[in-house]
Amino acid sequence: MNTMVSRLYRCGLMMEAMRLLRNISNRDIRSWNSLISGLAQNSEGAGALVLFREMQVEGVKGNFFTMAIGNATLDMYAKCGCMDDASLCFRNIVSKNVITWTYLIIGFGKNGLEDEALKVFGQMEMEKIVPNKITFLGILYACSYARLVQEGLKHFNIMINSYCFTPMMEHYTCMVDLLARSGHLEQALEFIEKKCQSNQIQSSLQLFLVHVTFTRM
Repeated sequence: MNTMVSRLYRCGLMMEAMRLLRNISNRDIRSWNSLISGLAQNSEGAGALVLFREMQVEGVKGNFFTMAIGNATLDMYAKCGCMDDASLCFRNIVSKNVITWTYLIIGFGKNGLEDEALKVFGQMEMEKIVPNKITFLGILYACSYARLVQEGLKHFNIMINSYCFTPMMEHYTCMVDLLARSGHLEQALEFIEKKCQSNQIQSSLQLFLVHVTFTRM
């Protein structure tokens, strides 16, 4: 029966696969994973979320693959700008990891909801979830979108001083963009000279700064 569920969803017969799954008495984690994955791959995020929640209500313990599906569904909603659905998906994921939190932060940041992004980051810290470099990139996106210069500088320094992360090119670019678009051109130049150790990165950022400056004119 579990094999039949897989065959149905691979043929695009998602409703039939869902009905069959619910009628199987000995369904295991593979059955749930197969169908949740199939729904997500066919842009049926809402259905994937419903099944994901059903699985948790029934006490079925997910594995890494299940978590990955939940994270992918959250990311899909965020990229579509459906942050209410992304937030619902986030709340329904019981075993959240750093990727789960990061997807939500990036989603809020890129959709102009900077206050929500910063709020989620604060909750993440309260729950002792250690952020990664991409988490901080999401925060910097949010700060750049909202022109929050001091918040951006604060979190950039936290990333380096508190978590000992070496910034990626994307972090530098985000900060230069934030400073330049906020009208702080001299501060942007100073940032490039003081924060970037590599001459190559400095040159690239200086060219980027020129580009941003001209697009503002």
